[in-house]
Amino acid sequence: SHPGNWRGALLPITRGASLAVVTMAQYPPKIGQSKRSKMSPGAVCSGMIKRILVPLDRSRYTSAAIETACAIAKANHAELEGIVVAPILATSGMEKLRDETLAAFRAQCAAHNIIHRESRRNGLLGPEILAEARTFDLIVMGLRTHYHLTNPDTEGETLTRLLAATTSTPILAVPPGDSVSFERVLIAYDGSVPAARALREFARIAQQLDDPEVTIVCCDPLLMKSDMLVNEAEEYLKAYSFGRIETATCVESLHDFVTENYLEDTDLVVAGIHAKSTMREFFVGSFTKSLIEQGQTALLLAH
Repeated sequence: SHPGNWRGALLPITRGASLAVVTMAQYPPKIGQSKRSKMSPGAVCSGMIKRILVPLDRSRYTSAAIETACAIAKANHAELEGIVVAPILATSGMEKLRDETLAAFRAQCAAHNIIHRESRRNGLLGPEILAEARTFDLIVMGLRTHYHLTNPDTEGETLTRLLAATTSTPILAVPPGDSVSFERVLIAYDGSVPAARALREFARIAQQLDDPEVTIVCCDPLLMKSDMLVNEAEEYLKAYSFGRIETATCVESLHDFVTENYLEDTDLVVAGIHAKSTMREFFVGSFTKSLIEQGQTALLLAH
């Protein structure tokens, strides 16, 4: 049973004995455009962001992730699923913490009137999240959290470990604080398949933003293709009606160029995660890894 106006149905999930609670919350009617670079609460997205997965713990990162996911869900009329992974042999104390974590997720979704599901998993954190993410359009999570329910204030490297695995679902990783603003966006584009996927995912997610400032950066030591690459990325975004676009090229490292010229005033960095070799293994580049360790700038990442 659910208190107050909460009504839900229990639906079985395919793996194990987990259940998902589907709430019957409805979206508010369209209320018009919001302020610049904020999600339009009632706008219906013509793209395909319909299912968003939010890994949960009790940290300040997760609270920001839920707020950001709710904003994206409201703009796209999408639904959220909050997932909490506990050890296979979870204690009663662990189950209580999981209940509290899901209750906090439920309350934040209710505050924004967002349709959501709740998922309980037992097993290894990374594999469980990635397996669940197969049928989701986006993962929204904290930049520096480790998802240990008993130590919510300890920062970790769960995001780095997830990025080292193969996943077709893009990841939006957010710093602590309020819902992430997307007013100023930097896109690192080198023409690779992962960078192109990240570019497309940004266009798909950000269609409901009120004309953010976008800077496209390509760093090429020889400057042979950098102008062509930033121009093709710019043309792609123009097709999605992005109007405020700047481009930049450089010969130094991407990390140094962005850090010195753009990072302080950037809300979101969009980048691809590149293959390490011909094997299906991925690594987190020094630029992306440094941003994760810094924990202050939101990242939209795609393999």
